[in-house]
Amino acid sequence: MKTLTKKRKAGLIKYVESKLYEYPCDHSLRFSIEWAKMEDLDIEYVIEILQSEGGYCDCEVVMNLPSPGWRSL
Repeated sequence: MKTLTKKRKAGLIKYVESKLYEYPCDHSLRFSIEWAKMEDLDIEYVIEILQSEGGYCDCEVVMNLPSPGWRSL
């Protein structure tokens, strides 16, 4: 199982937060998906993990992303 490193997790949160500061949440994972593409990660797998942690849109990803023991990417 692959893991989401602390550095990647921080990068995801920072990227999504910066985008949400500029643009309102449109109730999708558009910024999380952009980040995953930039990181060359499997998009479907990323979506599955985010949704399993309560992240069905970008603002939920930022609000619901748990601390260190977060599941895999």
